[in-house]
Amino acid sequence: MEKKKGKCPRIPTLYVGEFSFNGGEKEKIERPNVAKLFVELRQIFKAHLKGEGFGEYEIRKIFTDGERVKMRIPDNIKGQVLEISKCNKGRWKTETPFKKYIKVN
Repeated sequence: MEKKKGKCPRIPTLYVGEFSFNGGEKEKIERPNVAKLFVELRQIFKAHLKGEGFGEYEIRKIFTDGERVKMRIPDNIKGQVLEISKCNKGRWKTETPFKKYIKVN
């Protein structure tokens, strides 16, 4: 059987949610769909905090090699921060940084 020449199989973009409650250790969730990740993080926060305490989360987009080539992104940039949210006693503060990149040392 011959291999088809041309495009390689598409690797889906990976979205990472990093969150913590009351200044504790940070935990990670990885999903290929940013909307489902966002909903899941909000549900985790509502169940865990219940209107008291504080927590924060950060949603990051990790670039694939194909995206790096298309967008002409240098190799030392791993991804981009899409959203930073903080919850304090049931009140949300959301920040959307403009082109905040995650760099590899």
